[in-house]
Amino acid sequence: MTFKLTLAARTAALLVAGAVITATSLAIAGTGAAPTDANVRTYDAATGFDHRVGAHQAIGYFTPTANACALTVLLAPAQDGDVTVHADSARIEFAVPAGEKAAVKAADGSSLAFACADDVGSLSVSQLAPGAI
Repeated sequence: MTFKLTLAARTAALLVAGAVITATSLAIAGTGAAPTDANVRTYDAATGFDHRVGAHQAIGYFTPTANACALTVLLAPAQDGDVTVHADSARIEFAVPAGEKAAVKAADGSSLAFACADDVGSLSVSQLAPGAI
């Protein structure tokens, strides 16, 4: 069986891959992008999260490793109501080192910032406004 990605799916996957590559070396600290407590959510390991970033929904979880939070995130077009997996969804996996931060930036400039706790026991997810990074 052959699986062909739509142009939108390929574009989304390329944008996400570029964002993740950029995110692994991006430090949020010192950028003036400090989120307020109102838009920061902290999650324990294997607890799912669901955040909107631009026109996409980021649904995922993390598992702790010896020195990082290993994230699995599914990016799909945002919808109201039930969450459905679409053919133009993209699954990304990346690690945020203990005590460090990374971000994924959407085409509209909004972004999600991920901060791994020093003990890798929790992950904070912040929604940042367009232009914050």
